[in-house]
Amino acid sequence: MSAVTLKPIFITIGAMKSGTSSLHHSLRLHPELHLSWVKETNHFLRPDPSFGGRLRYKALLTGPGRVVGETSPNYTKSLIFPGVAARMHATLPEAKLIYILRDPVARAVSHYHHNCLHGRERRTIDDAFATEVDNNYINTSRYHAQLAEYLRFYAPERIQILDFAAFAQEPRDVMRRVFEFVG
Repeated sequence: MSAVTLKPIFITIGAMKSGTSSLHHSLRLHPELHLSWVKETNHFLRPDPSFGGRLRYKALLTGPGRVVGETSPNYTKSLIFPGVAARMHATLPEAKLIYILRDPVARAVSHYHHNCLHGRERRTIDDAFATEVDNNYINTSRYHAQLAEYLRFYAPERIQILDFAAFAQEPRDVMRRVFEFVG
């Protein structure tokens, strides 16, 4: 199939440390899908992407496959990046959204260890989780709050919620559901 450029038909919006990378790479294996060349384009994080940013996004979405998608789990960090759902809907009102979640405590602990590994966290885990106020580890695990922003713009049937545990145990069944969802 020749290279085509399309707007994304689906976007995996989160949650970070819940299997988004595994899902992204699994989706890339399907011959009819084209996933952005890099995971985490983060295109909709900026209120007004520059012309160069729009060209970059278009280039990342150009490739083989009739169904185009991208994965950016930062899209559901509304306390850090407000307005993403509104910007996404203004550009892609017909997009289908995928939200993969994980046990919220396990997700937060994985997030903490990820930040330690990359030198972004030096506190002990007890100190990192000591307060709920403006705590990115805890807020990112508040799935209802993360999805509520999207439900203001997208109908529930446009959002597929996946469970990381099910994906790990029965990947074929979960992938079959995702393929059906994205068409």
